[in-house]
Amino acid sequence: MEPVNRPGRPRIMVIARGHLGDIVTALPALRDLRAGYPDAHIALVANEYVRGALEGCPFVDEILYGFGYRHRSALATEARRLSLLTRTAGRFDIVLSLRSSPRSSAVLGLASGARVRAGYHQPGLAGRLLTHDLGPEPRVQSNRLTNAALVRALGLEASLVLPRLSWVPEADQVRADEILAGRGITTRTRFAVFQIAAHWGCYEWSSEKWGALADHLASRHDLKVVVVGTEEDFELRKFADLSRQSTVPASIQGLTSLPMLFHVVSRAALVVAADSALTQIAIAQRIPAVILFGIEPQVRNGPLSEEAGVLMESVQYWEGPGRAPAPNPHCLFGQSQCHTANCLENSSFRRITAGEVCARADRLLERASSAQKLSVSV
Repeated sequence: MEPVNRPGRPRIMVIARGHLGDIVTALPALRDLRAGYPDAHIALVANEYVRGALEGCPFVDEILYGFGYRHRSALATEARRLSLLTRTAGRFDIVLSLRSSPRSSAVLGLASGARVRAGYHQPGLAGRLLTHDLGPEPRVQSNRLTNAALVRALGLEASLVLPRLSWVPEADQVRADEILAGRGITTRTRFAVFQIAAHWGCYEWSSEKWGALADHLASRHDLKVVVVGTEEDFELRKFADLSRQSTVPASIQGLTSLPMLFHVVSRAALVVAADSALTQIAIAQRIPAVILFGIEPQVRNGPLSEEAGVLMESVQYWEGPGRAPAPNPHCLFGQSQCHTANCLENSSFRRITAGEVCARADRLLERASSAQKLSVSV
C-alpha cells in the first residue's frame, strides 16, 4: 500500500473502543503513529471506562470519551453520539479505526473531513466509506498485530512491543505508595499482585485455589500478596471469601485510580490474573505474570513468542488443538457483567490447579532472580 502523504502538521483521530486491555494493546500503534508523525495533533476516541489511563501519555494530545457501556436511554445515547460528531466534524486529516471499532466509526471518519480513513472492513455503506480498507478483521492473531497493520497501512513502521506506562503523575505514585504502606508494604517489600474477580462469573478461579497460591508465594518466596480491583459488591465478596482461605492477601480494591494501578504493578515482583487488562499492564511494565485463560483463544491477548516464558507464562485447557470448550448456553459474556445463578466457572478454569500455577510462578520468579544476579555481577 502506498505511504500516505504527510502534511506539515496533520490532525489524526484514532478510534479505540474497548476496555482497558484494548487500550493497552493499542499503545504500540499509538506510539508508532507518534513516531511517524511527531508534529501531529493526535486525538483518541475511547471508552469512558478507561478515563484517566492515558492522561499525560506522550502519544496522544487529546482524549475524547465517546463510548460507554453503561445503560442509557435511547435519547441519551443519541445525544452522546451527536456530541461526539459535533466535537470531531471537519477537524481531522487522517482517521484510524483500530480493532473492534463500531460500524459508526466509518461515518465518524467521513464527517471528520479526513481524506485518509483506514480500518477493517464493515458491511454495507460503512465499508465503502474507508479509503484504506484492510479487509475482514483477523480474529486469530495478536491484537497488537491487528492494530499494527493499520499503522503500516499509512506507510509507517510498526512494532508490537508494548511501551512502559511511564506517564503516571508523581502525586499518584506517592498516593499509591501510601496505600500500600498502609497494608504493611513498604518500598522495600516484595509483593505479588492478584486480580481474583472478573466482570463475568465464568472467569473467576476458585477462592480455595487463590488461597493456596497466596500461601505458597508467602512461604517459598517471602512475598506479600495485594489484591487489586474495584469496590463493586461481587469483587468485595470474592475477597471476603478468599480471606477465609488464606490470611496472606491484603486488599486495595477500589482504592486506586488507573494511573495508580500502573504504578502498583510496576513495583510488583509478580502478577497473577485471569486473561484481563492487568496482565497486559504487567507485560508493559516488564513484570512477570501468570495468566489464566478460559475459553477465549490465547493468541489475541497472550504473550508474543519472545515474551512467553520470560515475562509471562500462561495456562489453559481446551478440548483439543484449536478446539475451545463449549460455552455456557446461559452465558451473558460481553454484556457488561454477569454474576447470576447461571454463571458457572468455565471448564478451563475448573481444570487449572493451584499446583501448576504455583509451578509457573516459581519459574518466572527464579528467572527474574537469576537475571537480577547476573546484571549485578556484570
